[in-house]
Amino acid sequence: MEPRGICSRDGPGSVSSDCRRSPHGRRGGGLTHRISRRDPDTPPVWAIAVARGTYAVGRALLTPAILPFEWLVVALSRCRLIRGIAVCVLHSEHPEGLWAAIDRALALIERLDPRRYRRLGRDVTRIVVAALPSNLFSAYTGNCFVGQMGIVGNSDAAVATQLVHEAVHARLHQRGLRSWPDLEGRIEELCIGEEVAFCRLLAPAGFEKTEGLLQELEEDLRTYPLTKGGLLYRWLVSREPSPVPRSGRLRR
Repeated sequence: MEPRGICSRDGPGSVSSDCRRSPHGRRGGGLTHRISRRDPDTPPVWAIAVARGTYAVGRALLTPAILPFEWLVVALSRCRLIRGIAVCVLHSEHPEGLWAAIDRALALIERLDPRRYRRLGRDVTRIVVAALPSNLFSAYTGNCFVGQMGIVGNSDAAVATQLVHEAVHARLHQRGLRSWPDLEGRIEELCIGEEVAFCRLLAPAGFEKTEGLLQELEEDLRTYPLTKGGLLYRWLVSREPSPVPRSGRLRR
């Protein structure tokens, strides 16, 4: 499967400029177009409207609680400016090792894909390393939360691909595209596709033993559940949240 990079007009030389063309010979559109365009099997408009309305109400209700919580997390963390990006570590006895790992990962992104690195610096407010089961991007504050277990014991390439994934979430947010329930599957597919695109730069750059990481990401890309998007949305469109193989419907 070919990597699908983020479309741009900055010319060749970057993975992010590798995008598909439409049947009419023009580029297939930018980030928001690739995510929000409708397919023949798109659910009814009323189902999407109800799911998005519920999501918006829930977000509005959670904002007063989440913002102070994130500020408290940052206040309790030990922060350091690394390559122009604030990196905060929460409750770790050895933050130096985590800072060094993030530094190496950012250096790797800067070396292999400078344009993506510049975007990451603009779009992400800060990187917060905490004891989390998974990584996430906070649309409330622009913080990128990275789990400690995803850093400790992993290679620099693996940490870099995690940052690439969250950086795509940040780019989409900066472009005004929200993680609506009906778009969650497409957004995750795009993020994983960007991880694959970045990972394919590692071997030509001289990094060894990256085949396992690439195979794992490609498998995630093939089997990611397109129906993911919240219980209410799945109930409205009467779909089962089971993984389905990649089809051509997202590439039309």
